[in-house]
Amino acid sequence: MSNSKNKYGRILYKLGNGLASLVSTNVAWLVICIPAFVFAIVSFSSSDFMLQPMNLILLALLFSVFVIPAYSAVFQILIERLSTKEGWLFKKTVKQYFDNLKKIKPNFFFGIFLTFEIVMILVNKKNVALTSFLITIGIVILGILFVYSVSCSENVNKNWQQIMVEHPIKMIIVAILIILALMLNTNLFLSFFLLLFSASLPGLVGIFMFRDCIVDRN
Repeated sequence: MSNSKNKYGRILYKLGNGLASLVSTNVAWLVICIPAFVFAIVSFSSSDFMLQPMNLILLALLFSVFVIPAYSAVFQILIERLSTKEGWLFKKTVKQYFDNLKKIKPNFFFGIFLTFEIVMILVNKKNVALTSFLITIGIVILGILFVYSVSCSENVNKNWQQIMVEHPIKMIIVAILIILALMLNTNLFLSFFLLLFSASLPGLVGIFMFRDCIVDRN
């Protein structure tokens, strides 16, 4: 009986520890991204937003400075956790975010491109063919962002080009999961999902899909 209790206790501890890691990385991501998300929501609710170039520039800047490096931080910290098994990762995620800010060129490439994608989809939403094409391109870019972020981890033994060529389907699946997780937040009954899992859960699923690229440095 004692061994059985210890076994279930260890299982519950591991589950709680894993849940804490997902929630803490996601909360860090959300806190970092709040300025960009608030500006985007306010801007897209304005009918003349698209007519003001300064708004578009500011949105691209916010995505580049907050959203892109924050997403990368979540993916990289979750990879690291595979070795460390740590629970509360809020501080580590924030620290990794500041480290990622130094990667200016990729941050602005992904930030500007995804901003352009979102704006073009909103402008051309009545054109089904063009919208479908833009969404497809956006999915590919999101997939590349995930692969690039993963490749920046010290625990990954391949560069992003190798990973992308070897696992294009997995890359697309992860990108779709990221989009679906964000879309779930529009459902009020699932609003808790934004706080708990909207960045960390698809990131964790993606990391397990790319497990063969990850090595244990410890």
